[in-house]
Amino acid sequence: PVQMEAEQAEPSRRKRKASEIWARSLQLAQ
Repeated sequence: PVQMEAEQAEPSRRKRKASEIWARSLQLAQ
């Protein structure tokens, strides 16, 4: 169970980082 939680937490962290980069790029574009 612990391993499953770790695997589920990893993609969410990666997605959050990607969203931050995307938001930053949007601010730079404006």
